[in-house]
Amino acid sequence: MVNRIRVHDRKRSRVVVHGVLFCAALVLAGGVAAGAETIAITGAKVHPVSGPALEHATVLIVDGRIAAVGAGVAVPAGARIVDARGKVVTPGLLDSSTSLAAVEIGAYEGTTESRVEDDRVTAAFDVVDGLNPWATNVAVTRVEGITRAVVMPGPGKSLIAGQAALVSLRPLAVPDPRSMVERAPVAMVAALGAFERPVVRGELPLAVTVDRASDILAVLRFADEQNLELVLVGAAEAWMVASELAAARVPVVINPTNNLPDFESLGATLENAMRLEKAGVTVAFASFDAHNARDLRHAAGEAVGYGMPWEAALAAVTAVPARIWGIADGYGTLEPGKVADLVVWSGDPFELLTTAELVFIDGREVPADTRQRQLLERYRRLDEELPPAYRP
Repeated sequence: MVNRIRVHDRKRSRVVVHGVLFCAALVLAGGVAAGAETIAITGAKVHPVSGPALEHATVLIVDGRIAAVGAGVAVPAGARIVDARGKVVTPGLLDSSTSLAAVEIGAYEGTTESRVEDDRVTAAFDVVDGLNPWATNVAVTRVEGITRAVVMPGPGKSLIAGQAALVSLRPLAVPDPRSMVERAPVAMVAALGAFERPVVRGELPLAVTVDRASDILAVLRFADEQNLELVLVGAAEAWMVASELAAARVPVVINPTNNLPDFESLGATLENAMRLEKAGVTVAFASFDAHNARDLRHAAGEAVGYGMPWEAALAAVTAVPARIWGIADGYGTLEPGKVADLVVWSGDPFELLTTAELVFIDGREVPADTRQRQLLERYRRLDEELPPAYRP
């Protein structure tokens, strides 16, 4: 590939940072703190989301956190340098509603751990218990630039689906579901009812899957009466009651590619995201999928194509969901002190032909290998070394 990222080491005698904040505690005696991993991504167009895009900028990562961002950042001695000239750097993307790691083969019940049907236990159902960090769809999603996700229990026969969790897609040496959890529970899903739980006490948001405009208004009234913190999920007809949502300051999680109407969403439109954003509604994007969560950035691009500002679409998959789900103090933007979840893209991340060339989670580059890539290499050349069953 032309203009590939080049990585090398540079020796420098001292650390100087011009015009940007730097985490001084991480730098000792002119070098990097002992045991710290230092990476400098240089020359890129950086979208910090917290402010305007920065041309020819450097992102400095020290021990898993962002130490500095700007055009005047000097590189510490011994740092690993990623030459990202001509590339685009953004925060890692956050999918606000997925069944990733909880569903592997949707048609096979034994690998679907995202829901329960028993009304007696649905409120207590914790989606974390069914997560498989080594599910093949995790690696496939991770290499496409999605670094965090909200895994929600799937709808069953009960109004109460269970408890959602916010997870990291970092590679794990041991498949312990708890090791991928960033925050759990992050929301109670479709928990309609007056029961003594954190959602009623205002300690946990209530995430309600709802599409029809009239139902959205009913949920808003209910949340107001019960003094609940509310997040609407799906919200295909949300644009029809955008002013009410904006006034209530209720965020919505949508898939901007949803435009196929049914009896619950006759008003579905590809302009949903644009109209909500224009009305002042807080909007985040989600894939609502397990195997195609990697298409989240394409959905954001679709929203841009139908009138949503580019910067707002990027925020809808980074900073906005971080605020909705309560992790904005550490994620969602590229600012000093925040966890270094970021992606180096070959170009505009919302363009179909753009690729995620490097993905960092917690400041560490994640491996590009996935089962799909292994299969590609396996069948790229069918020669004598393959077993007879795999030859043409």
